[in-house]
Amino acid sequence: MSRTYRLGEIVARLGGELIGDPDAEILRIATLESAGPGDLCFLSHGRYRAHLRDTRAAAVILAREERDATALPRILCDDPYVYYARA
Repeated sequence: MSRTYRLGEIVARLGGELIGDPDAEILRIATLESAGPGDLCFLSHGRYRAHLRDTRAAAVILAREERDATALPRILCDDPYVYYARA
């Protein structure tokens, strides 16, 4: 059985700036393209921005300068790829 995490728990453990609901439930890590409800994904390169627009993820990890790239709950950090690898 998998553990459910709250977005706020992830940020408390790994740092970053949370924008959105800290109680959003995260079930697994996924890519922007394959993400669905309960998934956490990341955007590390601008060429994937179209996937961000279409993702069904519960939340996304973004670089701080991408703050306004989506209305989804998001974690802002210095390096989304490294953060994703730690999550």
